[in-house]
Amino acid sequence: MSLSLQKADAFLEDFTLQALWYVREAGGEVARRFQQAVDARLLLLCEQPGLGRVRTS
Repeated sequence: MSLSLQKADAFLEDFTLQALWYVREAGGEVARRFQQAVDARLLLLCEQPGLGRVRTS
């Protein structure tokens, strides 16, 4: 089963700030790899939604 992905505004803001930090501190290549890693992890979570531990709070 594969779920659709919805990115909250807070996620998009945090991601953008982090990516800009990587661009400034480490360069465009590192920022690109960061984006690819995040995209790959989100895709994996869509494909395997039960991945990881169940948390309660």
